[in-house]
Amino acid sequence: MRELGVGENAMLLLRRKVRVAGREMSQDAEMMRLTLLGDPALMAQLQETNPELARAAISDPAQFATLLRQHHARQQSAELAQQREIAALNADPYDVEAQRKIEEAIRQQAVMENLEHALEYSPESFGRVTML
Repeated sequence: MRELGVGENAMLLLRRKVRVAGREMSQDAEMMRLTLLGDPALMAQLQETNPELARAAISDPAQFATLLRQHHARQQSAELAQQREIAALNADPYDVEAQRKIEEAIRQQAVMENLEHALEYSPESFGRVTML
C-alpha cells in the first residue's frame, strides 16, 4: 500500500462488477435500477419523464445500463459545449453581441438559483395547500 502512495488514514472505495445477462455492468447502474424498482413513486415519475428508460429498468437491465451511459454521455457533451461557448464568448471582451450573451447567461443562472431557493424554502407556493 505504501508503494501505491496510500496513506495511513486513507479511505479506499472498492467496487465490484455485476454480471447481468452474461455482460459486466457497473454496480452503480444496477443499484439505481433496483432502487427504481423498489420505489413505486420514483418509478411512476420515471415512466412519465422517460418511458423508455422505465421499460428497460423493468425488463432489460443491460439496456437500462446502456441508456444510462448514453444519457450521461449526452450530459457531458452538453456541458462541454457550454464550456466551449463560454470560452468563445470570453475570448473577445469588447464584442457587444458576446457581452449580451454573457449577460443573458448570468440572468438565466440567477433565475434558476431563485427557483431552486423558492422550491427549497417555499414549496407551498407551487401547489395548493389545503388546511383543515
